[in-house]
Amino acid sequence: MNENVDYKLDIDKMAGKKIAKFLWKCAGGDERIMQYASYYDHMKMMGIGGVVLATAVLATLAMGFAIQTIFGSWYATIPIALVWGLIIFNLDRFIVSVGKGDGEEKIGGWEFLSAFPRLVMAIFIGLTISAPLETEIFDKEIDREWENAKMDMSIKRRYEVEQEFLNTGEYRSTMDKIKQDSVVLSRSELLKNEANNNILLLNTIGLYGAVPCNKGAVCRNTSHQTLYKLASDANLAYEKDLRRLDSLKKVLASFEDKRVLMLNNAADSIKALKPGFLDKIMMIEKLSSQGKEVEVYDPATGKIKMENGKPVVKEIYGNAWWPINLVRWLFILLEVAPVLLKMFMVKSAYDYMQENVTQILIAKQGIYYEPLKDEHGKLIWAGTNHNPARIIEVIKHQNELEERNAKEAITLFADEESKKIKDDPSQFFDDKTKKGG
Repeated sequence: MNENVDYKLDIDKMAGKKIAKFLWKCAGGDERIMQYASYYDHMKMMGIGGVVLATAVLATLAMGFAIQTIFGSWYATIPIALVWGLIIFNLDRFIVSVGKGDGEEKIGGWEFLSAFPRLVMAIFIGLTISAPLETEIFDKEIDREWENAKMDMSIKRRYEVEQEFLNTGEYRSTMDKIKQDSVVLSRSELLKNEANNNILLLNTIGLYGAVPCNKGAVCRNTSHQTLYKLASDANLAYEKDLRRLDSLKKVLASFEDKRVLMLNNAADSIKALKPGFLDKIMMIEKLSSQGKEVEVYDPATGKIKMENGKPVVKEIYGNAWWPINLVRWLFILLEVAPVLLKMFMVKSAYDYMQENVTQILIAKQGIYYEPLKDEHGKLIWAGTNHNPARIIEVIKHQNELEERNAKEAITLFADEESKKIKDDPSQFFDDKTKKGG
């Protein structure tokens, strides 16, 4: 039985001592107390430390994914991720170290309220850890939604580029000239057709006396010459107007090539876009709130079904709210777990020994805690600092003794001087006083 009463762990002979010591430190445990604690306490502290360490590792990975998505450089990702992991590690150690339960399995109201700030802090840390990891877990789904988003952005961008192109001064000026020259060409064509028709009539049934004439410009008939001249001028004017319009259409064709190139470049720029970290977060929120809908195809007509002028759609799958939030809650639970564990864990040997060590250290400093009850009947500890009172009493007594000794010394000195005066008063007068000066 003595070996159980005098229970003490030989840490140096313990298997995996370095890992155990490290996990104890992660949980905020005191190694010197742990060597006197039970195996249950060892496992409890190692479990809490393991959760704290796992959370720090996850935080490092999460920040690594986020920074790599934002900057795309491992030179920035690795140091920032490691620093963030150390920050979360230190915060978690602080959270699990400062909080203690009431030693009962049941979590009481006051106990929960006292732990509420730590729970809120743990939840926020869990959210910051979960967001980047969610983007990696649902990477394929995010890529699919990103392709759909790029398609919508491409359509919008192409429209903007096209409107910007159509509103340029050079393009609009060319279009106005084409419209004007088209009207001029139409008139030239009418005049040409009318003149050619007159020549046809002149060559077939004859005009001006019903005498057919096909001599052309060499005809000596003045009226015929006029018709031939009008037809020639009309054809020349038409050809000139046609060439000018064709030239403008070639310019317009070059504009069209430029427009197509601009539209293709706009589409290619959208296609080359990579989702940023915030884009991925927004895609996750979209997946959690919206399902996937597709337009219904009618095999009989080979077209999309329409109702009331709108395409008929059907949902092929619902939103991913549950799987996304389950992953998110899992990371939050990992962060909150140490705080909750501390609240419903029953007090063990380590806890009592830690309180004992704390009380001994306090007592050595001359502090005494007296148990009292407040107005709600709750037990509180009122502390009294004895060291200051002791120092004050010592100094007070020292001052009193010094004052008494000083008074006594002055009295004795005065008595000695009085005796000397009686024995020889003349020694207390100088020469001037003796001469009356």
